[in-house]
Amino acid sequence: MPLLARAQQPGHMRMLHGSRLNAHISRVLLRATAIHKEYSKGGLKDKPPSNVLLATPEDIVIECLTLMRKGELSQLSPYIPQHLLAAPEAPVQLAGVPVHEQGPLARCAPFMDTAARRVLPGHLLRRARILSSLQLGGSCLLRVSLTACTGEELVLAWRLGLTQLPGMTQEAAAAAPAAPPAAVQHVDPPQQQQKQQCTLDGANSSFNSSSTDSSSSSSSTPASCWQLVSCERDRSADSEALPKGAHPRNSPELVVLGQLQALQQQDVVAAAAFNMLGRHASGSGWDAHLAAFRHLLSQPQYSMLCNHSSAELGSSALPSQRHFLQEVVLQDDGSSSSSSSSGGGLGSRGGAGGSSSEARFLWRLGMQADGCWMVRSIEVL
Repeated sequence: MPLLARAQQPGHMRMLHGSRLNAHISRVLLRATAIHKEYSKGGLKDKPPSNVLLATPEDIVIECLTLMRKGELSQLSPYIPQHLLAAPEAPVQLAGVPVHEQGPLARCAPFMDTAARRVLPGHLLRRARILSSLQLGGSCLLRVSLTACTGEELVLAWRLGLTQLPGMTQEAAAAAPAAPPAAVQHVDPPQQQQKQQCTLDGANSSFNSSSTDSSSSSSSTPASCWQLVSCERDRSADSEALPKGAHPRNSPELVVLGQLQALQQQDVVAAAAFNMLGRHASGSGWDAHLAAFRHLLSQPQYSMLCNHSSAELGSSALPSQRHFLQEVVLQDDGSSSSSSSSGGGLGSRGGAGGSSSEARFLWRLGMQADGCWMVRSIEVL
């Protein structure tokens, strides 16, 4: 049974992880690279994804990684719904304030979060690893480990869904990939154009004949293809092993959470190490920065930075590839002092005693020359 038809069966579930997925990637990578070259030449332009042998969610993600690495948004149309790609570029809303982004993937904000738009351009494709894949019916979730060109490491959650191909049946979709893949073979340029035209004509004839048969048969059902629904940072491990200082592999989100954890534990010295001015200060310069940071924390509007019971990352924006904005919502349920003294970490909640309060802050972060994200300032919203 073809893979595409099998994936459309109700109740179908498939899970891959570890070495099995890495072996699958090694087999698919050459095929996806060849298909990507054909798209670049225009030979497979405006053709359904099923006609170019991309039938599995893993294939789609690998192809998206290849295209997004270079910022080639025009070639993402087979893998992303048209209403998302055709949406006009609009500013990102951060705490009710519009922020204009200038990154290569700024147009992908409707279906891609800030972390994905920050890491995917120029990422190290050879270090990409699919950690797990869970397919259930018409939806699929893949967790992909990526390394940015600056050294930042994070895991992205890719969500894909089956989308019906208008005017195409399952029989035509299953027959199209079965055609000889001559379009991706290395032959002389004149022969390649002639052989490619024959392949596409054969696929079109197969498509037309299947469409004619489906109109006369009531058993034919519309075909579907996998398309990207969303791509966002995996937050499942945010509360584990938070950084203690600056490092190129740390994401700006983890830098904010690491500084908040140090402040919650009343360790102002460790928290000041995340600040951009404090990192390069020494001697009297460090003492002056630490004194200024303590003075900031002593102000009433900043008191919850050291006296909060839980922290939640809100909206974020990427004005440039080296400038990051993060909204943070802090809550105090009246037991922050007891939870801090007992070793409670970020996100821990106390008992029912005391009155609860909430405050919002804006972290401004910048990237250093060595690739480390550092805190420029903390503002009250």
